[in-house]
Amino acid sequence: MGDKKKVAVKIRGKEYVIACTEDEEYIQKLAYYVDRKLNQITNANPLLSSDMAAILTSVNVADELLKAIEVIDKLKQKIPSSDLELKQYVDNFCKVQSEEFLKKEEPVMETASPEE
Repeated sequence: MGDKKKVAVKIRGKEYVIACTEDEEYIQKLAYYVDRKLNQITNANPLLSSDMAAILTSVNVADELLKAIEVIDKLKQKIPSSDLELKQYVDNFCKVQSEEFLKKEEPVMETASPEE
């Protein structure tokens, strides 16, 4: 893993600094995605509090993630058992990805101070 760096992003017009080891471009993509999802939720129901909008956005993103995992699992099951090498490759890939995801530190969200 590389050195930690700070990446400034804007979500819902507010600047946040994320301490992470990921590339800045990747973190910007994440922030853009979250911002877009938050905007969709708040546009659909402008009376939601910020907290409720954030929670609903989190639930929607978690839903997308779990559905993607289910699709991957279904695709893995469709690999013919005769193609053991491919099946092992997919299993190893998914295992490595899961382990990497679990090992990674979660990005630390900090609100940016005016002097930054």
